[in-house]
Amino acid sequence: MTSTATVRRAGNEDVDALVTLRQRWTEERRGGTALDAAFVLRFRAWFEAEAHQRVFWLAEHDGAAVGMVNLLTFTRMPGPSIDAGAWGYLANMYVEPEHRDAGVGRRLLDALVAHADTAG
Repeated sequence: MTSTATVRRAGNEDVDALVTLRQRWTEERRGGTALDAAFVLRFRAWFEAEAHQRVFWLAEHDGAAVGMVNLLTFTRMPGPSIDAGAWGYLANMYVEPEHRDAGVGRRLLDALVAHADTAG
């Protein structure tokens, strides 16, 4: 099965979609965990604090978010005769169960790797 989901970079305007996906992920892993206002506020604060070092992507199908991933960039400490450099950490990848095995995860990963390649 192939999905018609599209992948795009996510920004501040997508925090609600990211919150929803994170909630579904938690429900899937731990069982029915209620969404609470405190979580939404904690997530928003985390997103704002992390935005300077992370890039986020959303997968959407028919206008609804069905997957996400982010890339956290770490900057290495420079050493004598060694530039600082950087490396990336793929984090928080999730695809809703009904969209798995349809190429959505692959599209998310491709977007992340393309960004990393461009960023060096």
